[in-house]
Amino acid sequence: MSESFDIWVRVKGKERWANACEVFAYLSKEHENSQDELHDNDKTTQQFIKWWNLYNKKRDKKKTKKYWDKSIKQKDIELIMEHSEKYVQSTEKNFRKDPHSYLLNESWENEIIIDDKAIEEDNLKTREKLQQDRDKKYYQRKFEETKAMRSPEQNEMARKENEE
Repeated sequence: MSESFDIWVRVKGKERWANACEVFAYLSKEHENSQDELHDNDKTTQQFIKWWNLYNKKRDKKKTKKYWDKSIKQKDIELIMEHSEKYVQSTEKNFRKDPHSYLLNESWENEIIIDDKAIEEDNLKTREKLQQDRDKKYYQRKFEETKAMRSPEQNEMARKENEE
């Protein structure tokens, strides 16, 4: 003979007797589900914080986090991270979209257009720096080669000129 233990419960404003084992089983299941949701929320929050720091344009964090939690799907997060990294590298902070707009418009699916002019300027600066280094090495070598032909006073003057 199975004994049941009844308790008085209120469900949606209505009071009644219910089997305690069933109530505790239900409450236990609800508790497990809420713990799973908390774990999912922790993971989502960690992913958002990682993206937020990567994107590095601190505007409307609360609104952006709310949108992330509600609308960003787990399958898209890897794409968002990859695209954001490239987008951040290719776009100055003041020209970057606000974080909320970036997510809202699904900008991670956009092509990243690299500014060829900026790249050319960087290449020019690099070439100029390399040429300066070559010139410095050339003059240093010439200075050393002609050292024996100069008097000590001339060597001292040439050394000072070379340092400048």
